Formats: sequence, structure tokens, C-alpha cells
Amino acid sequence: MYDSTNVGTLPHGADAYAGYVQGAFPTFAALERLFAASGVHLLSIAVFASGDADCLDIEVGDATIAQAPGWVKRQLARGAHRPCLYTSVSNMDALVTTLGGAGISRAEVRFWSAHYGQGKHICGAGTCGLTRHACDGTQWTDAALGRSLDESILLSDFFSLSAPATQPIVEESMLLKTGAGSLTPVAIPHGATHVRLLAQDTATVGSRGHNGWRYPRVSSPPWCSGWTRAPGTSRWSVNSRSA
Repeated sequence: MYDSTNVGTLPHGADAYAGYVQGAFPTFAALERLFAASGVHLLSIAVFASGDADCLDIEVGDATIAQAPGWVKRQLARGAHRPCLYTSVSNMDALVTTLGGAGISRAEVRFWSAHYGQGKHICGAGTCGLTRHACDGTQWTDAALGRSLDESILLSDFFSLSAPATQPIVEESMLLKTGAGSLTPVAIPHGATHVRLLAQDTATVGSRGHNGWRYPRVSSPPWCSGWTRAPGTSRWSVNSRSA
């Protein structure tokens, strides 16, 4: 996907283009005239939270992270599918936290990060490592094709009308600390709804969240245990069985 404040620099033949609906460079109307008939994907961008569009531009001088929840809820209320939020990768974790605090789930939105200097990639814990959250697309350069032109790489379902499939997060096996009272910390990714643990020997399992509440505790012989969180709550139920 390409975007530019000067539509004259945009190449023909791309899969998608993005442009602004307001601000100093309202390019989206020109994109529609140039490319809509070809059937390519077009992404409209609002630079202020007062505007309605496919995406909100969150950066200095434009919209703020604090304005994002209200903007997302307004877009959802008007029937928009998975509103998109654009911001620097350095802001992404704070943005996700703010949305979560407002009751907006990951599946309801798309994240479009900006991260230059690391080559073509989509930001996430397993790529650049500058955010804990896997993004849906990344603007990775502002000098595409040797000109003043932004280029982004997007997930294949970025423009899909279906919610993205949930991908399980699988951790490598780890050695538990042994001995009376020993604890082995295990990080549970933000937004996780299911956790499965396996053990060959008797074990006690429990956890404390940062705000003090606990997950259920399990103590049994060789077992397979799973926690499931009720949507929209901090209450977890536990299911266990003998291995």
C-alpha cells in the first residue's frame, strides 16, 4: 500500500492506496478519482478525531491516543468494520492499553504502525520487537521507489470483512524451579483468553495479576490444566484432567 501527500508521486498498479479526508493534504477524493474504478483497496484517513474515516492518524499535531477510544466507538456505531489506527511503533503498546481500558477488543480494530529503518516488516514481538502486539500492517519506508513516497506492508486479511483468525501463542518448553516455595514466573500475553499448562510431576499452579487478583489454583498428579477467561471480565474458570 502506498500513500503520499502528493498524489502525483503514487505509482499505478498497486494493491492499495491511502489518503487523507481532512487536514492540510486532503488527498482521498483524488485517490477515488484516480483508482476507484480499478477496484483496488482505498483506505481513508482522518487526521483529527472529529473526522470519520477508515483510519485515524495518531501522531504529534494530529489525533491523540486519549482520543482513540471515542473515535473507534463512533466508527463502530456508524457501521464501520474494524476501524484502523495508525501510530508510531513506539506508541503502539500504550494505544493498545488505552483501548483495552475502554472495553475495545483487539478483534474490533486494525493496527497500522510506522517503523522506518528496519526494512520491510510488520511490527510485533516476533519481528522488530518494539511492541508486544502484532500489528496488521506497517509503514516501513518514506522513500519507496526512490522518491518521497510512503510504502506499507499489510497482512493478507487487512481489508477482509471477516474478523482475523485467532492464532495460538505457543511457548517453548521451560525448566521449572524446584524446591519448597519455589516459583517460576510465566508471562501470559495481554488479551489471552485461554492458557494450557502441561506437567509430568505433581505441581501447584496459581498466578497473581499486576492488580492483585488471582487466577485459580490447581494441584494434582501428572495433569493437563487450562484456564478460560469469561469475555469482558477478569474472572477465570479452570478445567483440569489427568494426563
